[in-house]
Amino acid sequence: MWPTEDLSLLRNEIYAAHGRIFKSDILNSYYSGKLWYRGIIQPDVFSESVLSDVEKKNIAFIKEMESLEGVEETPLDYEDFELEEYEKMNERDLKGGL
Repeated sequence: MWPTEDLSLLRNEIYAAHGRIFKSDILNSYYSGKLWYRGIIQPDVFSESVLSDVEKKNIAFIKEMESLEGVEETPLDYEDFELEEYEKMNERDLKGGL
């Protein structure tokens, strides 16, 4: 199974692609490290109506995967998760490893 942090990043990448800013500092930091990301829409103003049907189905599917038993829980689910872990993931992604 995929770790929940990977699933969360995968799900939130759909929102990030549409310019959504995140309430989570961790997600904002992660996506701000991507060359393609342009966070321009505040979370309370973002409308899911901009999402395609395929994107909505993908989000629903990923949420379902996140809720399955046996999915490896990761520190992303906890408030004390260190931002350094996401910075390492960004470095790995830039090297083509995510």
